Order: sequence, then C-alpha cells, then structure tokens
Amino acid sequence: MTVVPLRPLRPSTLATPAAPAVRRRRLLRPGWPLTWMLVGFPLWWVLGISSFIGHLAAVVMVLELARLRRIRVPRSTGTWLLFLLWVIAGVLVLQVAAPHAVPDTSMGRYISWAYRFGWYASATVALVYIGNMREHLTTSRITRAGAAMFLTVVAGGWLGILMPHLVFPSVLEVVLPGSLTHVEFIEFLIHPEVSQDYAQAVASHPRPSAPFSYANIWGLNFACFLPFFLHAWLGPDAGWRRRLALPLLGLATVPAILSLNRGMWIAVVAMAVVVALRSAAHGRMRSVVALGASVLLLAGAVAFSPLGDLVQSRIANPVSNDGRASLATLTVQSVLEGSPVIGFGSTRDAVSAFYSIAGGSSPSCPLCTPPALGTQGQLWLVLYSQGVLGLVFYLGFLGAWLLRGLRLPSPAATVGVCVLVAQVVTLPFYDSIGISSVAALIAVGLLWREDDDRRAAAGHTDPSDEYSLGGFIGLTRRHALLLLVCAVAGVGAGAAYQVSQGPQSVATVSIFVPEESELADVGREATLDTLAQLARDRQVTSAMAAAAEHPIDPDDVYVSADPNSRILNLRYAGSQPGAALAAVDAAGETVIRLRTELLDAERKDAVAQFDAQYTSGIAAVATVDESLDRLRDSGTGVGLETLENQRTALLDAAGRAAGRGARAAVMPLDAGQVVRPAAVTVSHDALVVAMGTGLFLGLLVGLALARVRGVVGAPLARVRDVAGSAEVPVIATLPARAVTPDGRTYADHELAWRSAVDVVRLHSPAAVVAAGRDEQSLLVAELLDDRSHDDGRTDAVRRLGAERAVVVVATSTTRLGRVRRRVAGLRRDDLDVVGLVLIRRPRPGWGTRLRSVITTHRKDFQWSPFLPKK
Repeated sequence: MTVVPLRPLRPSTLATPAAPAVRRRRLLRPGWPLTWMLVGFPLWWVLGISSFIGHLAAVVMVLELARLRRIRVPRSTGTWLLFLLWVIAGVLVLQVAAPHAVPDTSMGRYISWAYRFGWYASATVALVYIGNMREHLTTSRITRAGAAMFLTVVAGGWLGILMPHLVFPSVLEVVLPGSLTHVEFIEFLIHPEVSQDYAQAVASHPRPSAPFSYANIWGLNFACFLPFFLHAWLGPDAGWRRRLALPLLGLATVPAILSLNRGMWIAVVAMAVVVALRSAAHGRMRSVVALGASVLLLAGAVAFSPLGDLVQSRIANPVSNDGRASLATLTVQSVLEGSPVIGFGSTRDAVSAFYSIAGGSSPSCPLCTPPALGTQGQLWLVLYSQGVLGLVFYLGFLGAWLLRGLRLPSPAATVGVCVLVAQVVTLPFYDSIGISSVAALIAVGLLWREDDDRRAAAGHTDPSDEYSLGGFIGLTRRHALLLLVCAVAGVGAGAAYQVSQGPQSVATVSIFVPEESELADVGREATLDTLAQLARDRQVTSAMAAAAEHPIDPDDVYVSADPNSRILNLRYAGSQPGAALAAVDAAGETVIRLRTELLDAERKDAVAQFDAQYTSGIAAVATVDESLDRLRDSGTGVGLETLENQRTALLDAAGRAAGRGARAAVMPLDAGQVVRPAAVTVSHDALVVAMGTGLFLGLLVGLALARVRGVVGAPLARVRDVAGSAEVPVIATLPARAVTPDGRTYADHELAWRSAVDVVRLHSPAAVVAAGRDEQSLLVAELLDDRSHDDGRTDAVRRLGAERAVVVVATSTTRLGRVRRRVAGLRRDDLDVVGLVLIRRPRPGWGTRLRSVITTHRKDFQWSPFLPKK
C-alpha cells in the first residue's frame, strides 16, 4: 500500500532533468536555419549582419545536408548550375575596362562580386535544403516563416514613416574598427537605415526602407513575401491568425503606398490577376469573388483617402523613367560592345551623367552622378555581369519553374507561382540580390515538392529517376578529360582569334577648353557636349586616318569629359601603338584647329554685330539731334531735357558697342590647350575577354558533349562499374562464343552456360529480355528464357504482364545509355528488373589488331629487290 503513492512520483522525478533536452530539440529541430534566417531578421538587422545572414545560414544548411546519403536536386538544376558557372566566369573580367564606363581598376569589385555570388549560392543551398528536408520542414512551417518576414517588412515600413530620421549604429558597426566602417560598401552592408530621402517634386517625405537600405529593395521584398503571408494567415491552417489577417493587410497598405514603388504596385496587381485566373480555372469561384471584393474595398479605401492623391501624383510624374531608359541603353550597348558572352562580372561606374558628358556630383547637385551600369534592375544586372548567355540561363531556370508551376493546382503552388511572377515583373526595375533571391528559390522549392507529389500520385516517380547532386558531380568526374580538352581548345581559339586581330593600343589626349568670355555675351558659348560632336567631325577622323595610315570610323573615337570641368578627353584604340598615338595626337590638334576656326568666324560675326549696334546707335543719335534742333528753332523748351538724356544714353550705348567691337577685333582667341599629352598604353582587356569567353564556351560545349555521351553511354566493356552505372546487378557473365547461331553451346563453355541458366532460375518466375536488338542478345535472351522455365514458354514479352521480375541481357558492345533506358522503361511499367546477364565479347588489343592488318594485307607489305616474274 505504501508503494502506490510513489508510482506517479517516479515519472515526474525522471522528467525533470530531461526537460531541458526536450526544449533544446524543439529549439533546434530540423529546418531551423531557414526559419531562423527569416523569423529573426529584425535581430539580424539590429546586429548588422542582415546583409549576409543568408551566407551564415547556408553554411549551417550545408553541414546538415552533408549528413544525407543522397542529395536530391530539382529539375532544370543544370541550367541554374550553368548560371552559377557564368557568375564564376565574371572573376576573370572584373578588371577589364568596359565601354561607356570609367576605365579604372577598383579592387572593390571583387568584394561586390563575392557578395552577390554569396547570395546566389545561399539561395541555391536553401532550395536544395527545402527539397531534402521535406519530412521535417513542412510547407506550413515555410510559409509561416515567410509570413514573419512579411510582417518584419511592414513593421520596418511603419518605422520609416513614424521615425524617418532615426539613426543608430548596429552592433557590428560598433565592434568593427572605424577604418572598415567608413568604407562606403561596408557601411552600406552594416549600417541600419529606416528611410530613403526622396528629393523629387512628387513627395516631400522620405520613403520607408527599413530593414533594408533602399526603398526599392523594401518594395521588392514586400511583394515577394506577401504570398507567404496570405497562405499562412488566410489558408486552411491559419487558425486564430485568420481574424487578424485583414487588419494587418490594411496596415500594410499605408507603407506600401508611401514607399512610391510603382514596380511593387505592378507586381501586386499581377499576382492578384494570377490568383484570380488560377482560382477560376480550378472552379474556386468563391475565392475569385472574395479576392475581387477585397481588391475593390482596398482600392476604394485608398481612393477616398490622402493616399489616393499620392498615388495619382506618383503615376502622373514618372520622374525616373528617362534616367532608367538611358541607363538601360548604355548598359546594353556596353556589354554588347565589350563582352557579350560572359559580361563584365560586376557593375561599372558610368563615364558621365545623362544630361551632359561633364555632369557629376557637386555641392549644388549631390545626386547628379548617375547610377552604375548594370543597376536599377535584376535584368540589367545579370545581363551586364554575366552576359547574354548568363541572362538566358537565369531566365531559363525561373521561367521553366514558373511554367511548370502553372500546371500545379495546390495552394502551395500558387504561393510559388506568385513569388516568381513578382520576380519576373520587377526584373527591369529592382535588383533582387539579398533575401529576395532566397524568397525566389524558396518558391521554386515549394513548386519542386508539389511537382514531386503530383508525379508520385500519377505513378511516374521512381528513385532511379530522381535528380541528385551526385549525378552532376559524377558527370563532370567521368568526363573530366573531355571537359579539360574542350576548355583548353576554347582558350586557344579565343587567344588565336584575338591575336589575329592584333593587340589593343589605347591612346588618349586631354584638352582644356576655356570659356569664351567676350564672345559669350552675344550667345555663342559652346558647351563640352557641342565640342564632343565637333570631335566626331569628318575632318577630325580624316586627319586621324591620315596620321594612322588606315581608315578610321567616327564611332571608334571615344569622347568623354572630367566631371564638372572643361577638360575634354579623346580616346582611340588601334592595333598599332604608334598609329594609335599618331591618330589621337592628330585628333587633338585638329579639334583645336577647328575650334580656332570656329572662334575666328564667331569673332567676325561678333565684331559685325557690335559695328551694327554702333552704327544703329549713331543713326539714332542723329535722329535725336534733328529733333533737338527743331525744338530749339521753334523756341519750345518742352521735352528738351528728355531728348538730351536720350541722346546721352544712345551715345553711351554706341560707345560701349564700339569699345566691345574693338576689343573683340584684337582679342586673342584661346581655342584650348593640351593639358594631358597624348599617351598610349597596350591593353590586354580584349585578350582577357576573348580567352575567358573561349574557356567557358569550351566548357559549355564539353558539358553538352558529356551530356550526350552520358545519354548514349560508353560500351559496357569500357564501363568500370557496370552494376553501379546501369543501376542493375550483374547476375551472370557469358563468353561471346558460348552460344552458336543455331542455339547450341560449345563444350568448353557449357559450364558457364549452365551457371547462367541456374542463376536465372533462382530469380524465377522471371522473364528474360534483350537490352538491344542485336541477334546474339535476342538469341541468348530467348534461350535463357526457354531453359530457365519448366513450362517451355519462350515468348518472354507475352509474359511481361503476368510476371513482375525481369532479367535483361546485354553484350559488352551495348551502350550504357541503351541499357539504362531499357531498365527505366521496364520500371515505368511497374516491373522489377532483378539483374543483368552480360555477354562479354573479347576486345582485341593493339597487337592483335596490327597482326590482323598485316595478315590481311601481307602481299602489300612484302618487298623484294628483284623484279617480279612475268
């Protein structure tokens, strides 16, 4: 009786020390790096590590993935890996001078390249992590983490509205030394910002940007994480969240409007249209009605509030359209002229402002410096950094999964499709480097999982058909020699092509053009932009062609200017250093000469104008004198004082005109002078671009050949591990001479034949089929099927529907690809391929081949000094 009260106490006593362990497991349950990266984003922002939290989370996710035996990857992964390969290619051309860009060699480009590549790699790891942790990382858990990120974006927007001038250092900014925190790029990464100043006429308030540095990045993340919030707080598993979803969306509308992000507005409208169309296509009309009512209610609330005037003002004043169009045009021209295949690896500073070649930041205009080439849109960033092929790979991967997701009806697939639609719609406007790139590949991960579920429900999923990371690694490892040969050939071809074009000798000269103080009074002052057109005159290119002794296209003369100065820079690239130097020297002299002739003509016109002013003034004085004489003769004194004052003013004006004309006639004309003499440097940039382009095009060709070779496959005789490569165990091996054409066996191979028959009987009832269509495989398959069955049936194909087990027969000359396709086809028909019977045909060595050639053509090899007898 005394023991009974102690029994309930024992479990509680044991549970006390075990509680912390349970709490730790819940805190760090599988999938925690991805959820913590999104849920804890406000903390990472305050700590100053939000700009590279994806890199840190990716390291942890890689450590967890390394424990798996098989790491699966989604379809179209090869296209994305090619894009990452093209990102790596950018390292080779980071120091290459790009057309229409400042020709400097900044080492900071390596930092910006590493930053962007780190986010691409982190997003890739998140994608693979979602696909391989599907048992632990559920869709609800992923969407709730994305919803938490959306709430963080909304809270940051309200923080930027309520406290736009809030400034505080991050924890990392306090810890790091000042020499690092004052670097512009480092400060951009670690310094918190709550708003972005907006100096245009359409608004007088800052645009919210917290927890990001720019309002456009805030708008992109708002659009990307909105579908996660809608699924988590309005979906079937929302629970108590559903009651708070609509009020939170109403609160989110205010910073969404005040951010003035037209691209984000377009993305939200596009996502609403996609959701409506998908709901209507799947018969969910209640969802369509609810969505339409919500949109109308929201639009009415905005229209009848002060936010409506702000929206109309923003739409009516597209102040950034011209600048974006000019920047996009320069970006496309630069990459197509300089490096169209692999791009330039990173962005470049534009050589001048859009309104003037001498424009730039100044105390009176701090924002006059244009954005860097390759910014203001992920489309332009990828095009400029990775070239045309890199853009094709990037858009190909996202486009393939967007189209694949449109066929999936589930709500999770709708989330993924909406995020990808937001990414595609904002490609020309916003740079999606950062957490938004992770959101895009999280969406692809959700679509990947839904696509797998659909294929499994349709019975088309088989473990052998799964894509795996080891498959891509094995492909490159098996064909390493082929890839090496193609890469070396590509580098050689690129180098040979550029060497045939000759080295690039870049010659430059700088001219200082003074202002025309005297002549400017008559409206004849020339700006550097008009002088830049003079530098492209036909006389200049003719003088350059004469000095270089070869024709020169006016487009080959590159004209720029130092910002906020009167210094004009002329640059010309040629194949010969001496010819390029002579050409640019002649260009400078010709420009100054033409400028002198223009000034001389303008002086003559100015002197003529001053003389005309003097003549007209003297004529007016004579008219006044006549009037004065008439008044004096008439004895009338009325108006004499007025006419005297007018006469004096006319004489003063005529005198000033005469003096200015005299000064203009003798004034020395300074058309300009060379401040930086002509100099030439031999540039290897074109060679670097050509070799880099050849290298990666060669790798691309090698990968294509390896893929084709992998599909076709090598003969089984050359495959080291037949069972591993064909994914079928080899259960028996037969010599090629074990079976005669009439079906009888040789005596010396009878034991091997009987062993093969016995092995097949062990797997019976099993049908035996041939992998190929060669006669020996078909004959052996028929004989084995006949000998291994007691009933004597020989038509194996007729029994495939009744017997689940199948044995495949192949010869050593059968291609691996044919065997794998045959096995995959049988498995798709719900058959169990239990083994492979391999018929080995001896492959003669070089000595045997040489002897056979000599034996066959023995008479041709015989030689005698005596003439043959007739």
